[in-house]
Amino acid sequence: MKEKMRGALLQSLRHFLLNFLMASGLVAAFLRMTDLWQYLPFALMLVTAACVLLSIFSMSRATRIAGAVIMTLALGAWLLAFGGARTAVAVVRACFLEAEGTGPILVFYEQEAVILFSLFLTLLALDVTSLSVSAIPAVISLLSMGVLIWQYADYTALLCLVPSVCATIATYARSVNGTSRLAHTLPVVILISLSLFLVPQNGVTVQPLRDFADEVRQRIMDYLFFTEPRNVFTLASEGYYPKGQSQLGGPASPTQHPVMTVRTPKDVYLRGSIRNEYTGRTWLDTSGGRRFLWVSPSWQEERNRLFDITLPRIAHDPTGTLLTPQELRVQMIFPSASSLFVPQRLRDLTAMGSLVPYFNQASEVFATRDLQEGDAWSMTALLLTGSDPGMEELVSLAAAQSPELPDSLSAYLSVPSHLQESVWAIAREAAGDSESPFKKALSIQNYLKRHYTYTLTPEEMPENLDFVSYFLLSGREGYCTYFASAMTILCRMAGLPARYVEGYLARPGEDGIAHVTGMDGHAWTEVYFAGFGWVTFDATPSENERGSSDASDSSPAPNIPEAQQNPESQSSDAPAPAPTPQPTDVPEPSPEPETAPTLAPTPEPEEEAEDPEEDEHQKPLFLIWLFLILLLLLVIARTLATSPTVLARLEKKPERIYMIYLKGISDLLRAAGLPRQPSESYLTFAERLDEEHLLPVSLLPVGESTSRIFYRHEVPGEEDLKGIRSIYLTLCHSLSLRFRVRLWWMRLIGGFN
Repeated sequence: MKEKMRGALLQSLRHFLLNFLMASGLVAAFLRMTDLWQYLPFALMLVTAACVLLSIFSMSRATRIAGAVIMTLALGAWLLAFGGARTAVAVVRACFLEAEGTGPILVFYEQEAVILFSLFLTLLALDVTSLSVSAIPAVISLLSMGVLIWQYADYTALLCLVPSVCATIATYARSVNGTSRLAHTLPVVILISLSLFLVPQNGVTVQPLRDFADEVRQRIMDYLFFTEPRNVFTLASEGYYPKGQSQLGGPASPTQHPVMTVRTPKDVYLRGSIRNEYTGRTWLDTSGGRRFLWVSPSWQEERNRLFDITLPRIAHDPTGTLLTPQELRVQMIFPSASSLFVPQRLRDLTAMGSLVPYFNQASEVFATRDLQEGDAWSMTALLLTGSDPGMEELVSLAAAQSPELPDSLSAYLSVPSHLQESVWAIAREAAGDSESPFKKALSIQNYLKRHYTYTLTPEEMPENLDFVSYFLLSGREGYCTYFASAMTILCRMAGLPARYVEGYLARPGEDGIAHVTGMDGHAWTEVYFAGFGWVTFDATPSENERGSSDASDSSPAPNIPEAQQNPESQSSDAPAPAPTPQPTDVPEPSPEPETAPTLAPTPEPEEEAEDPEEDEHQKPLFLIWLFLILLLLLVIARTLATSPTVLARLEKKPERIYMIYLKGISDLLRAAGLPRQPSESYLTFAERLDEEHLLPVSLLPVGESTSRIFYRHEVPGEEDLKGIRSIYLTLCHSLSLRFRVRLWWMRLIGGFN
């Protein structure tokens, strides 16, 4: 009894030393790279106390069960009753945000971070070292910490991993045959040393390793933790915002530099940015805060909704071609913002090289970095516009199937309260008398093309006037941003959800390739129809339509009182005419101000550097998935490391192979509730089981060969190895699901050593 207790104490001491070495190295490296080095003594005290408790719990099966129950109850109480879940999420988020360079955020959670990570890494160290039959989990832990060190770019933290390296070497040495043999240990020592210490330190750079580390780190950040501000495309980059981002209008000077080449079967509107809120001076995007990874299955439903992938729900396409997806390919030949230029009804997207596409709630598609020369992506999409023949019929069929508009479209119906009654009068005139929403949108588009003039050099607009009001009532000439803004506002006044879009209009040549330049920068409107989704409308007169426009004549627009045609002519103290009653299908405008409308600029976010409003649960969700993936990898590694068939294939010595299968049979029988008694030899144990007929195969050959090997010191022959392997596999296949799960679980937690 004393010998048994002494053996248990010595085994617990060995476990304590291995666990402490592994945990202290990991904790020290973490503290070093997060600038929490001053907490090292406190952290080591926590690690020591935790290792002592874990060693006590590991002394026997009963103490393991008791320890598991106690730790589970303690963890549950902390998470649920003491706000531990919020604290853990806050600490992990602070670590990642600080790693991204957001700022010194971890300073607000220093003590919590030290406690949490010290205990977590100690538990991790216990799992990868205690009772392990392989060093694979320990090596995975070391390499994972190495990736984090690369992320923080503090390579001096690698020196802190020396105790963990020693623990890994000891784990491997014990897994060979229970003793520390240099011949088996040396290769792993060299491998671990190279993987950890051939990393650039103190300014000495091994460039291939550095490049590989940077690429791995960037991929992890792109796919899991992309929260950095991004550059958003705007026509200001092509000379269409001469007064700056905060004010539309003014003489434009578009550039002619090449932007991209597009392989497309027809003219295509490639969207760069989508905006929903009109301020009177410019357009803003206030709906696109959340980001979703394009390839993530978790966001497939959101992607389907935003890009109308499941619309329209009609069984037959009467046009035969409009609902057929087309293939396109874009290649950048000039640097640009992060926006990926794609059509609205995107069906599939494949980004080349290092591009990682995301999308947001405004249905913009963008990469995790700015676009560079040579970046390319291919896609399939429906290429639809409101002017295509057959569109009216398609929209009508779709509306008959689903006549209701989604509630989420309210942001695309709002208009500023300062717009004049004369603008509402134009909206009524332009929309016409039709009850069809599609005919209203098409009528507004054609109205603007007929009554207003295209020019890149419009007159300067007074600063205190609404941009759309001035264009419709006074200036009556402009370029794409004028026409798109006017159509979007007029559609909303007519009760049609509409949004303002900027991007490029790609027109292919006979070879099917469009050579897009800055002159092809464009703005247009998208209108939503029930059951069909968003449709592109372009109110800007084309080159052929510009000559036929009758806007050059100075006659006032129909049904607009002369006193309201020119907002500049209104005196500042004259009362405005009373608004005329609105039709029931047009939203009631706000009361018209008594003076000419003025607009005080409101603080606006920088369009070029978007800082999205992250959903509170999005990043914790990413962290949960990352934890689950790492846990799954660890379980897989542990399962492989404790599988007798895997271990036997890695071993060359016949005596070692025989012992692996013998131990596998013993573990299997224990899982089935048939353990060998301490007083029984393997031969008597086999004879007892054979007499009781409890197994589908006789164990007598194993008992006889084991006796020869143990007592006569014979080397197992080929027949012995084949026989014991065959018996092991037969017993494995005969186990019920319940016993198989028990066997896997007990191997996973080291319950058979």
